[in-house]
Amino acid sequence: MADFSSDFNLEDALGGLLKIANSDDVAIKMVNAGLEVMYDKISAGAKKHKVTGAMAKSVYIKKAYVNKNGDVVGRVRFSGSSGSYKNKQTGKRFDITNWIKAFRIEYGTSNQKAKPFVRPAIQSSRAGIKKAMDAVFDREVKK
Repeated sequence: MADFSSDFNLEDALGGLLKIANSDDVAIKMVNAGLEVMYDKISAGAKKHKVTGAMAKSVYIKKAYVNKNGDVVGRVRFSGSSGSYKNKQTGKRFDITNWIKAFRIEYGTSNQKAKPFVRPAIQSSRAGIKKAMDAVFDREVKK
């Protein structure tokens, strides 16, 4: 029978991939890097629809986290309110939240034509998001 020995080390061969393979920390850093790119594009789009400036200023990043399913998720969101208005028919006052304003601009209303800015921002930032996430991954692997 032949005698076989090897100095092969799987961890060295994979260049540190095993070290980070099960790390949520790296995935969170990667998603956060992608969120920064998406935030820049969505903010730029929101600034084009400036009346009071409240909606454009309300764009923020909800940092990445691991949800109950084990997925790493993060969001670029609209927060706050642009004030309120009084319904002419009922007299009731309604709060105008910035995410509703963004939704109405994005998809339109019966009185307003759609002027999408979120979906085009997402589409145009895909390559930048991938590049940012790849850079974080490469940096973490080399540690």
